[in-house]
Amino acid sequence: MHQDLRERIRAATEESGITKPAFVELLRLVSQHYDKMEATITQSVETRVLRDNTPIEAIFDSVTDALLSVGADGVIRNCNKVCARYFGIPKNKLIGSEIVTILPEARGQSLARFLSPFMTSVDDTHIESDGHTVQAMRAGSKPFVSEIRASKLEITDGPIFVISVRDVTDRNHAESALRENEERYRALVENAPDAIIVFDVDENRFTDANDNACTLFNLSRARLLKVGPDAISPKMQPDGTPSFGVRRGHLDRALAGEHPTFEWLHKDSTGREFPCEVRFSRLPSDERRLIRVSITDITDRKRHEASSFAQNKVLEMIAANTPHDSTLRAICRYSEKIGKRFKVAIMRLDAKSQTLSVEQAPSLSDSFKLCLEFIKVDADSLTCGAAVHERQDRITEDIREDA
Repeated sequence: MHQDLRERIRAATEESGITKPAFVELLRLVSQHYDKMEATITQSVETRVLRDNTPIEAIFDSVTDALLSVGADGVIRNCNKVCARYFGIPKNKLIGSEIVTILPEARGQSLARFLSPFMTSVDDTHIESDGHTVQAMRAGSKPFVSEIRASKLEITDGPIFVISVRDVTDRNHAESALRENEERYRALVENAPDAIIVFDVDENRFTDANDNACTLFNLSRARLLKVGPDAISPKMQPDGTPSFGVRRGHLDRALAGEHPTFEWLHKDSTGREFPCEVRFSRLPSDERRLIRVSITDITDRKRHEASSFAQNKVLEMIAANTPHDSTLRAICRYSEKIGKRFKVAIMRLDAKSQTLSVEQAPSLSDSFKLCLEFIKVDADSLTCGAAVHERQDRITEDIREDA
């Protein structure tokens, strides 16, 4: 029973002069009953406080971030166990110390001002994952980069700031390493001798290209990414099949993790066609199916292969005593494979008359062959006659217009 109430009942009893034992016993029983009720209520409240606060304390300590409650005066009121690990200071020493001990950038200004860029409302249901970074301090003056957020609570004693601190040193190192890897990859792609294009299989378009690809196809990067695969391939391939509409399996093999390599006829923006070696490799991506396409112009290689093949065939014909005319005709045919518009003539020099005449020219018209009969070897002669006379290459860019 409340002490004041107990005294008032005792005083009233004495004034009334009642001394009957039954009445006095009744007052004692009433007093005991109230004392028992107060004890029961107190125990219930204490049990409820313990029951409610213990899980909160456990949750508070299980959070991976360092959590602190700080008064407006900058003194740490409470913190969780993570703070001791983060800052290298025991929890009992952190509580009661000033926040500038671990967040030195707060020195020289009010805590509210320092925390203003990092404040979030306790009523916010969506908080951005990236907070602001400041320099925090561990015991022994060891700085580290931290990401902090703060919220403000109004209580009877004044405002309390709840501060969340997260060590992002490892994350920053990982992001820096990732950026370096991306820059290194970009440098490798940009400086690679091949033309490199990234192809999105599902959208059937290019998503990236290096400078060599733009040069190879004579297109700007923006234009190349816009036109797509159809613009850089002729309608038909050398084997007589269409460039598109035929399932060749190269994409399927690349998507399965293989690295198919094949030859493909490409063309540039001017319509010039050229043979290429193409290599597919799948790029890692969670959302898209991307193929890294490496393209190498093999025009020179093809020319050298054709030349070597022709030389071997001619030597075989000579070794087999093939007729002279057939061998010369074969040389013309092989030489014409250097370019689609090439027409080759082999001419014979008559040393006595110092004239040239056509020996073999399978692709030239008869009328043109007549023009090449008995060409005089002289400096002022036709191109072929002048070339023999000067013993060096001579070139006429336009036969029709050359006098």
